[in-house]
Amino acid sequence: MNSLLTFKDLQYFESVVRLKSISKASEEQFISQPAISFSLKKIENYFDTILLIRGPHALDLTNAGAKLYPLVKELLKLQNELFISTSSGQNYDTIDIAILPLP
Repeated sequence: MNSLLTFKDLQYFESVVRLKSISKASEEQFISQPAISFSLKKIENYFDTILLIRGPHALDLTNAGAKLYPLVKELLKLQNELFISTSSGQNYDTIDIAILPLP
């Protein structure tokens, strides 16, 4: 069973691709490089494909990574728009919170 992806995982992927560097993405996201690498591996496991070719001094997208990247950018944009549209001073009586069981 694949573990669930989070928006954070997708944000890390977007940062790595945009910056072409795990170390720069880790600095931007204020998270360790191993944590970024773990998220990247989690995404690759989820889709059961390699998304990035990791070289000694460069990162390149595979064909699958190149297809996923614009979709991730759009999803993150929509997430931001959703947040902005629902947090514009409106008051809500209830908030639903879901807690997923641990595997």
